[in-house]
Amino acid sequence: MRKKYLSALLFGALLFASAGTFTSCKDYDDDINNLQDQITANADAIKALQDKVNSGKWITELTAIEGGFKVTFSDGQSFEIVNGEKGENGSEWTIGEDGYWYKDNEKTEYKAAIDGAQNKVVVPTVGEDGYWYLVDEESGELVKSEYKANGAAYAVEANGGYNIYLPGENGEMLDPIYVPGAAGSITSMTAELREEGTTDGLSINLYTFNPSDADKKAWKDLTSKDVTSNKYILSSAEKIGLRINPVNVDASGINFVLYNSKNEKLPGVTFAAAEYKDYVTSATRAAYGNGLYSLSMKPFELKDDAAKDELTDLFKSSSDDILYAVSADVNVRAEYNIDIADLTSKKAAIGDVTINEEAIVDDNNTTTVTTDKKNKTAVDTKTANVVSVETPADLYDMWLTAEEEDVNLFKLVFDQEKHTFTINADPDVLTKAYFVLTVHTIDNSGKLTEQEVNIYVSDRIAAEAEYAKRTLNVVENKADKSDANVFKADMATMTNALGDQLDAWKRKVSTSEVVYYSDAECKTKVADAAASGIELTFIGADGKEAEIKNAADMKFYVTNADASQKFKVDNTYYAKVTFNSADGELNSVVIPFEFKIPALSTMLTPRAGYVSDGVINAYFYDAENNSTAVELNRYFTINNDAVKESAVDFTDDNKYSDGAYLEETSDVTFGTSKVDIIGDFKDNKVPAGYGKAVTIKLSNEKYLGWSYQADADKVYTFKICLMSPIYEGTIAPVSGTSISISANDVVNGAKITDKDITGVDYNGNKYCIVSDKTGGTGTEPNATWYKNSQIKSVTMTKDKDSYIDNVTYQKATSSEDGIVNGWFIVKGRSLSVTQEIELPVTVEDAWGYKKTVNVPATIVVK
Repeated sequence: MRKKYLSALLFGALLFASAGTFTSCKDYDDDINNLQDQITANADAIKALQDKVNSGKWITELTAIEGGFKVTFSDGQSFEIVNGEKGENGSEWTIGEDGYWYKDNEKTEYKAAIDGAQNKVVVPTVGEDGYWYLVDEESGELVKSEYKANGAAYAVEANGGYNIYLPGENGEMLDPIYVPGAAGSITSMTAELREEGTTDGLSINLYTFNPSDADKKAWKDLTSKDVTSNKYILSSAEKIGLRINPVNVDASGINFVLYNSKNEKLPGVTFAAAEYKDYVTSATRAAYGNGLYSLSMKPFELKDDAAKDELTDLFKSSSDDILYAVSADVNVRAEYNIDIADLTSKKAAIGDVTINEEAIVDDNNTTTVTTDKKNKTAVDTKTANVVSVETPADLYDMWLTAEEEDVNLFKLVFDQEKHTFTINADPDVLTKAYFVLTVHTIDNSGKLTEQEVNIYVSDRIAAEAEYAKRTLNVVENKADKSDANVFKADMATMTNALGDQLDAWKRKVSTSEVVYYSDAECKTKVADAAASGIELTFIGADGKEAEIKNAADMKFYVTNADASQKFKVDNTYYAKVTFNSADGELNSVVIPFEFKIPALSTMLTPRAGYVSDGVINAYFYDAENNSTAVELNRYFTINNDAVKESAVDFTDDNKYSDGAYLEETSDVTFGTSKVDIIGDFKDNKVPAGYGKAVTIKLSNEKYLGWSYQADADKVYTFKICLMSPIYEGTIAPVSGTSISISANDVVNGAKITDKDITGVDYNGNKYCIVSDKTGGTGTEPNATWYKNSQIKSVTMTKDKDSYIDNVTYQKATSSEDGIVNGWFIVKGRSLSVTQEIELPVTVEDAWGYKKTVNVPATIVVK
């Protein structure tokens, strides 16, 4: 690969001359722009370059600008490195009295050379390797010195990328930073000859180029170009299929070559890459994936028979074919699997001329004569129309002409290199139906021919209208279509692009049609309008339906039940809307769009009041039925009712030795599901699963008929634990740390009331532990004694040292002043001194959970 370099000398920023003194230029305040945050120094430039390389970016373009160069990366970002007028520590070159060069006042071994013709001193210059080069006085040749140039930022193309040289803070040149280009970013390649047309290897056609003197002169007169003086032209009609990684590298600007296993490059043979956009089918020998290209060999020439024989000898070693590998640069190659067949001598036969890859339909073709220009060769305005031949591998060159008056009337522009012509006149102002295009060709055998083609102007009106992608967040359909399940595309984007042809478009437009595709090129159809589940209408600024020419927006109404059968969420699709006149197509626009559905996790939010350390604390609440089951959805704010249809799954890690959390019934959904704890409170022990955080997974394959594409979007998990609100509470003295009981009262039976002792649930809510409801039955505490439905009974027993002999109970009673709460009656023996004791108090809740608390009490002797 030919090396290119961008140095400070290229940008006129390297040397200043004044009275025999020459100073290199360097600016330590390099102006580096356009990389999001402004970079203000070379140190920042180095970091920015390294960051780009580390993040997998590569240089797509490196161009000279005034005083520096501009680097553009594959993500579209660019920045500039610009040298200033004079570096503080730049090298100073002077000529001493002895005629030698002095660098920074240090004598060198080089004498100053004089350009005799200009009578000027030949000044030092910086080479692409960053060293100073001086002219040898005797030989007159440029020679490399041992002195490195400080302060000049430059880049050298190498190995599919660039070595970028930058000065450090003190003016010294730092080690180069290698930044890959497109070729240097390729990590792997697979290449194979395409099956169609191949024989035993890459077939290269050999043409003997032998134009007549008359044809040589005619071509020169027509084009001002001489034809080649070489004897042979070589080309190939065959293609090499190429797949590269990473797939997002643009390989279209890379020249691919062939290397053999001795690292010898096959001379003259280079390939241009074009994106392969068709389907991969059984007609291809390799199953290519994304990152597909088709490689076409560029024609090249050989001077004479000796050059032909030398090239042919490279194809074989003894009697065996030599295998070659496709290479993007010296570092990255595909397999050694390309062999070259013997050169095939061929006489060129270019075949018929085509326009935009379509056969020409002319007035002179008697089988298709018609007055309807739709069936003739008609082209669009404002677009480059490609002229080609049936066998382009046989074509040496082409030249396009038209009569001068037609060039002026149709405002024709020719690109002779690309073989295209463009009509820039508006169809409405043309006074002729067609013009004559003359296609001059010279083939690889040297034969000069010409063909006249009648070119008609189509009714199409050129408009480069680019629409940004529309995203529809799907919502539920309503019978009257009054919801917002639509996406819109403004007409102004297109009508503005029509420019001065807008009035003509409005006069002609009558109908529209829409087809939906999965690719931006609109080759792979997903559905036409009738089967799409999307209805296109045109609406005016008032939101009501309007004629196309007066519309403000295109409105796409989506019916979920139908559209979800054709489209997938999170995929980009393309609506190609074509506008027609009575005579045919006027123009079309392509509108990218995608459908989105909400992730399951966005449809519900845990209510913060129930959550502790990421776990929902669910307390039994159905005391009426003595049920420990709880409804799952009571702990969430439901943002979308669709979540209620989600399936509930209990993961395997929720199984315990003697019980587990289970849903109340099978096949339930989140909207009706209850979670229950298996196992009863026995032997003063809770079930194994009680109070344990368990994982519950909700899942839903679809939303309003649309299937989720990402597994993470259709699943939501949370943790929950079930507990008794009473069992998680406690019982304690109302005031202080101990209940005070008179020793004198104990002998006769001391009363302990709700003024002395109280219960609290898990959240500190107090409940009455003595009877507070009249009409209770029985002599022992039971659920009929309490207002709080969560309390089944509260009992007290004697202390462990038997200072209290027994405990009895008083139910609540009625009085004129209302309910008189009951109390505990404790009886014991006479004491001589005050004694601290603990009274076991057991509360049993409505769900059968019993909690015993040793409540401190003091028997006071006065």
